[in-house]
Amino acid sequence: MWGRINSNCDGAVSGGVAACGRVLRNQAGAVVVFAHNLGMCSISQAEIWAITMGVKLAWDKGFTNLYVKSDFKYAIEMMDGVCEFSNNCFQLVKSAKDSV
Repeated sequence: MWGRINSNCDGAVSGGVAACGRVLRNQAGAVVVFAHNLGMCSISQAEIWAITMGVKLAWDKGFTNLYVKSDFKYAIEMMDGVCEFSNNCFQLVKSAKDSV
């Protein structure tokens, strides 16, 4: 039984190339891990991709009791609140919210 799932995510950019990863973990320590090459994007976009892909992965596996953790407060605020149209992350945040 998986129960509540903790979803830890992170995005990174090095030399202009971005990647993101996610660890899904239950109380017993069972894990599902993924990493994804994103190509060229900002750190904000990489963090939002990490959150979005992790939530989608969890939902696709049937895990709906999800607690999302990120070390990038700004990405959480954009996903949880309002992302202004002028923000370069607007389309990504919108499509992420529409998909979950």
